[in-house]
Amino acid sequence: MTLSYHKNLPQSRQLDTKLATADMHGEPTKEEILQNIRTSMRQALDGQTRPASEALDEIRHKIAADADTG
Repeated sequence: MTLSYHKNLPQSRQLDTKLATADMHGEPTKEEILQNIRTSMRQALDGQTRPASEALDEIRHKIAADADTG
């Protein structure tokens, strides 16, 4: 899973958003979920964040663009 806001962050602050999956249904295992939470917490504590309003604006624009093309 790759989020487009990576291009807006300096290289050193890009978030690791890959979700590895182990089972056949594409669902992450319990350990993978916990590891992703740990990683996210470390990133937040290190200041690797962006304003929620910025992220939500991006989502709104993508939804609007998808509605226009659908």
